[in-house]
Amino acid sequence: MGQLTMIIINIFIQLICAVCMAIYSTHILYAFGSPNQELMFWSGTSAFSMLAATVVAELFLSADRFLAISSPLAYARRIKGIVLGCILSCLVTFISAVGFAITQRLPEVSHATTFYQLVEARWMVTSTSSALTLCFCTVLATVVVVVKIRSYNKQLRARNVVVSGTRSDTVKVNPAD
Repeated sequence: MGQLTMIIINIFIQLICAVCMAIYSTHILYAFGSPNQELMFWSGTSAFSMLAATVVAELFLSADRFLAISSPLAYARRIKGIVLGCILSCLVTFISAVGFAITQRLPEVSHATTFYQLVEARWMVTSTSSALTLCFCTVLATVVVVVKIRSYNKQLRARNVVVSGTRSDTVKVNPAD
């Protein structure tokens, strides 16, 4: 497993989320007059549950990048565990969100035009606040990674200046000179 594994997994999860959102959004747009509540519920449940899983994957990606930069040797030993942890956490998040949506589903609602009209308000509050909390954590983790990368780049530049200043980086091409 290489360093791109987590990025590829993240792209795959985002792609699944985008497909779920597209199905849900298409249903909302084309069936606005007489929506199919079953299709709306399941496409909405899938879309918003995948959105939560996507945020979890982003958090793992930030942790992955941080570990890769700060401890490359430990990263090489732990990458399989990180990948497995990411996949399992995303699955648990998705399944939990789907299960919670099923338990919060309202009985047949007349004239429901969006997913949020088919579930209890508690589902909206819980899912939205959880997603916002995870998004905030992801932003913080990404900022930490960016700071770490900048620090690492400064160290590399400082090393290059020292090495360049000693002239140890030059090689004689023509030994006769």
